[in-house]
Amino acid sequence: MKSKALSNSLKKLQTEEPGLILEAIAEVNNLHDEITEESRYDVLSHLLSFYYIDTYEYPRLQHVVEAAIDCIASFGPNTVPFLLSQIAGTDVKAQLNLAVTVGKIGKGAYEPLMAFYRNQKDDSARAFALYALGKIKDECVAEAVPEIVACLTSENKELKDTAARTIGKIAEVVNSKKVGADLRDRIFEGIYTCLDDGYSGVRAKAARTLGKLVRFGYLSNEQKEKGKSALTRMAGKSSKHRWDKAYIVRREAELSLRYFD
Repeated sequence: MKSKALSNSLKKLQTEEPGLILEAIAEVNNLHDEITEESRYDVLSHLLSFYYIDTYEYPRLQHVVEAAIDCIASFGPNTVPFLLSQIAGTDVKAQLNLAVTVGKIGKGAYEPLMAFYRNQKDDSARAFALYALGKIKDECVAEAVPEIVACLTSENKELKDTAARTIGKIAEVVNSKKVGADLRDRIFEGIYTCLDDGYSGVRAKAARTLGKLVRFGYLSNEQKEKGKSALTRMAGKSSKHRWDKAYIVRREAELSLRYFD
């Protein structure tokens, strides 16, 4: 049963006035101790409704979306299974905001997120899980690297694209010395192979991630030379002039080349 104060706050969340909504979200934050297990999911559902807002069309609601994300994240790891259960039927905006929320929850979100990933047969849902994984800024994500590397050979372009991106995100937070040499070799070979993928999105993510791998000490000297040669060609800077036909790939290759000098 909801307290009167919580019921009033939820009513204010249904208004269209940003100031009142932000006030209500702040009230919910202060009422944590009064929110029972029974009422928690009703509260979360109210807050999740803001995840669908198009902030380009309604920029005045940007702060509302951000406040809703912070509020939901404050409920902690126990909310992650419920959040992930909302993926089916959501749009891209909501999925991006859900991923940000998982990242803000942090290390505690890792186990339920990977359980969700492993139980999924739908590649789009698995791709979302990997995208969200890249938002967690904790070295616990290193445990998932072998599974992510396996996705670099997936026939599903969305999953492959996201895996290439997530490897780069993990390189940003996991010290290369905590990743075994054999696994680092597998990471490099997987990303290097993606440089020749038929989909420009995969090639672009692979080029970007290759720059992160060298920047954060994941590559051997031989791998650095091999990677630099490939990126130089893709960027159109080699004597053979066999550049990548996609501008986004050439741009990512050129940006990553900065870390090889």
